[in-house]
This record gives sequence, C-alpha cells and structure tokens, in this order.
Amino acid sequence: MKKINIFLLVCATILSGIVRAETENSSNISFELGAGVNYGMVGGALNYKVSPSTEIFVAGGLGFALGVKYYTSDSLRLIVNYGTNSADSNQFYSGLNIGVGYLGGSRDGWTVDLMYLASSTGGALSGMPIKLSFGYRF
Repeated sequence: MKKINIFLLVCATILSGIVRAETENSSNISFELGAGVNYGMVGGALNYKVSPSTEIFVAGGLGFALGVKYYTSDSLRLIVNYGTNSADSNQFYSGLNIGVGYLGGSRDGWTVDLMYLASSTGGALSGMPIKLSFGYRF
C-alpha cells in the first residue's frame, strides 16, 4: 500500500505540472465526474490529451484510478487503468482494468464504459468481473 501511495503522489505531481503548463491551451484538459472503476468508485477524473487519439487520466474519489484512453473514433474508446476495482465491507481492492467506452460528444457529454476487472489485490474477484462506469465529461 505504501508503494501505491508513493506512485499516486508522483503521478499527481506530474499531472499538476501538466495542468499548470496547459492553462494557456485548456483544450487538452477535460474533467469527468462519475461512478465506477474509472472514477475511483465514485469521484472525478482529470484527463490530459497527449495526442489526437490518446489521453492519460488520474481519478480520485472513494478510491483511485490511473490509466490511458485510446480513441478509435470521436466517441469509441479503449481504456486500460490500474485502480480501485472492488470492495468489501471494510476494505477497497485495486487491480488492472481493461475496457471499452462511449463518449456522447466530441468534447463533453455522457460517458459509459464497460470494464473487465483483470486482477485485484483482494485475490479472487467475487461475482462477475465486468463492471459499468457512468460519468459526465465537462
């Protein structure tokens, strides 16, 4: 857990530098609020466009997520992230998540992602390892 916290701190520091550097060109930055593994269970995400078809993102809420979104078209995206993907009554678990999603607008709009939970620090995943994430991009 200590390694994950250090990794998150480094990623947040890098992203905060990117955000400061991009204040003049804010079209590369977007925000999302939602629920699911792409939003740290329930929370928000900061996206940074590194190329016309690729974004990196960091999300925080009840949990966390760090990942990459690759757009195959204006609205269809492939997603890979590492973050909180399951919980029980007293603990959150993290792991690798892979999915496909839909953005209902070229810049902002509703998002729906179907995510496969490839792994979890909690051991075997109970229930179906496929989850939905819903959000809104600003």
